[in-house]
Amino acid sequence: KLSSQDDTCYKKTTYTVTGTATGSGTIGGVSITSGQQVNITETDIANNGTFVIAADGTWTVTAYAYDKSGRKTTSSTLVFTRDTVGPTISSFTSTSTGGTKVSVSVSASDAFSGLATSGRYQYYRGSTSVSTGTTNTYQYTGLSASTSYTLKVVVKDKAGNTSEKTLSITTKATVTNFAYTGAAQTFTVPETGKYKLEVWGAQGGGSRAGKGAYATSTVSISSGRVINIIVGQQGGLTSQGDYCGGGRRRIIYLL
Repeated sequence: KLSSQDDTCYKKTTYTVTGTATGSGTIGGVSITSGQQVNITETDIANNGTFVIAADGTWTVTAYAYDKSGRKTTSSTLVFTRDTVGPTISSFTSTSTGGTKVSVSVSASDAFSGLATSGRYQYYRGSTSVSTGTTNTYQYTGLSASTSYTLKVVVKDKAGNTSEKTLSITTKATVTNFAYTGAAQTFTVPETGKYKLEVWGAQGGGSRAGKGAYATSTVSISSGRVINIIVGQQGGLTSQGDYCGGGRRRIIYLL
């Protein structure tokens, strides 16, 4: 909106617009193409009148006022940027994938306005926002092993425009095996979550002995809990040459 002092000497108000278009559109009804060098010469406008800039770019608008004798006032200048295009996200990738954690990295840029100084990156797990900040790396935690997830990042520029990119990923299954040692063993649960336990009975004594039984179960265990593991060995022979029974159980934890 342009306003001039309206007194008995006032004649008219004009404006000029200069700059380079980064997007197609119109300026004061004049068609503009992307990349065009714009130099709209003095154009009359009613006092307290308006005109619309509907093309992206950094624009310099200069206003003038004339009196009835033709004298021109000192110009008034306004410089501003119009930007309606979101940032470019060149990549959104996993840098490390585990059973309960996934680390990601984002590469994004905005050649016109630049990326936002705050709230630049917003990370999602599915449709749930889990973090907002200025760093282009993030670690998702509390995931379940051998599970598929859709991860998303939304990137914002200084003009408030946003772009987004998704990443489909499946967490790994981390296996911890416990072999026979002749003593009790322990396992400290690294993160709260669901764990699959697989248990085999040891083989009986002798080459013709049968294998031990197998059982499995999935349970929820809290972080920091210490699990005692008892692993037996295969049965042997007595001093009289008789076969012995199987050993104790063997336990495997799958995260």
